[in-house]
Amino acid sequence: MALTFKQYLRVRPATKSDVGQLVSAIRRDRRLRPISGWTDLERYLVRIAAEPDTRATARRLWLAYQAAIRA
Repeated sequence: MALTFKQYLRVRPATKSDVGQLVSAIRRDRRLRPISGWTDLERYLVRIAAEPDTRATARRLWLAYQAAIRA
């Protein structure tokens, strides 16, 4: 079974970097719906009114997730 984005967030270290801080914030959000693609994550960011910097950080997080599931 493939690693879901939510599972990836659970196992990814929440460092003090921008990406790590975003991981921590998303983990705390109990309203997070299943994310199966970048567009789902973009919709989530719109729903929470994320700043443009957060969207760029989320893109880096998504690319890291994609790399992890391909490894």
